[in-house]
Amino acid sequence: MRASRMRGMTLAARPAIVISTAVTAWKATVDRHPLLMTAAELRCLRELLGLSTRALAAAIGRSERNVARWENGQQRLARDTAEALAELADYTDAAVDALVAAAPDTISVYRNDGEFRAHEDTGARVLSAAWHRMVAARAAERIPGAVITYHDE
Repeated sequence: MRASRMRGMTLAARPAIVISTAVTAWKATVDRHPLLMTAAELRCLRELLGLSTRALAAAIGRSERNVARWENGQQRLARDTAEALAELADYTDAAVDALVAAAPDTISVYRNDGEFRAHEDTGARVLSAAWHRMVAARAAERIPGAVITYHDE
């Protein structure tokens, strides 16, 4: 649907964007050939993962400058970078699935990165509170009646 036709619609009337389907479609691009990923596809993936440019760079062990270059189409992705992105997408999907499997009535999220890192163990991965909130939102869509609150409420 064109953006101009969506402007006057309520959120409930807008077509749903299925995040897991978009990530799966992106992974198929990586499997075909990671260098075929467009700058726009990378930005969409980053946003689907709930990460800022800085947070994505930290999560895959690259520089923020490189991420910006990839998103601006100034530099192509290397295979190892595409593989790191696919691994991060897989990790994210697994985190959503684990939360859905636990099926909590209330899902706690964090207001900022400091709180998130103080309470959650992501191993060697450097992830953000925004990433965690995105995981919670995706899981809440699949858990009937689930409510998202801040961990300190």
